[in-house]
Amino acid sequence: MKKGLTVATSGLTCGVEGFPDLTKNNFVKVNNDIRSNNKYGRGLLGESFGEPAAIEAINSLCKVGQYRRTLVEYLYWLKTGIVTINDKQKRLIDDNVICDIILRLDVENSTNIGKNVTLLAMSKIILKVLSSSSHMSVLSSSAPSISEMNVLVWQICDTHDSAYASILSHYDGDPIHAMSLASKFCYYLNEWYFLDNNPFDASYDPNGKSLFSIYDSVLCSHLPHYLDFYGISSTTCKRSKVSEHQLTKLKHSQTGYETYLGYIDQLKKMTHLTSHQIDQIIWWCFR
Repeated sequence: MKKGLTVATSGLTCGVEGFPDLTKNNFVKVNNDIRSNNKYGRGLLGESFGEPAAIEAINSLCKVGQYRRTLVEYLYWLKTGIVTINDKQKRLIDDNVICDIILRLDVENSTNIGKNVTLLAMSKIILKVLSSSSHMSVLSSSAPSISEMNVLVWQICDTHDSAYASILSHYDGDPIHAMSLASKFCYYLNEWYFLDNNPFDASYDPNGKSLFSIYDSVLCSHLPHYLDFYGISSTTCKRSKVSEHQLTKLKHSQTGYETYLGYIDQLKKMTHLTSHQIDQIIWWCFR
């Protein structure tokens, strides 16, 4: 069911049931609205935001400095400001950098991973994953395959074989499924850090370069409309429409992110948009 729009849509072209069309013109209008509206564009405008308790957690847990920088600022600073370690990959896995990134993701993107101890444990899992040169090469690649991206994301959000499983397996009595955080971590690091496409760079391309796609509850809720509109059927239930329930269940599957990327890839071919453009139109209109 379509939820209320959260950006001004008077200038957007909309189709059936008032859903904004997936077009380049709509992306430009949404992107301009985000960047010009403090309510939505604080991250890009370089203003710190978040709950005081979360900011306090960043201040107390992270030792890198520049605590109040937003994620986009922080990654730009990390890339350009640390001169003692020249290698990007070593710089990324140095000390508490990963924990700092996760805290910012949790605050700014509402991933709801949980309490500080959970975030710290998740940072250790990510550090363990990134210690593999093959996983790091996927994260830093400009053209990873869908299967490679799936393996990387699943390695981050699968806790069954982790030493930290007891910490991560439950939060408020419910199992944690961290595909949302894992996909956002991979997208932002790939896009803003490794591919040098950060909004603070002079050569920034707002259309996006990364092939990673964000897996998010907002996307899961509204993608079914667009998949149905373009005649994209479920790959798990033959000849049936893709439902929100099917997309939500993907976070439990070892190949779930691959299935999700497959749907996004089909939309990209139909609309001639990038993963980022599709995400921006849907997420910012319906968040």
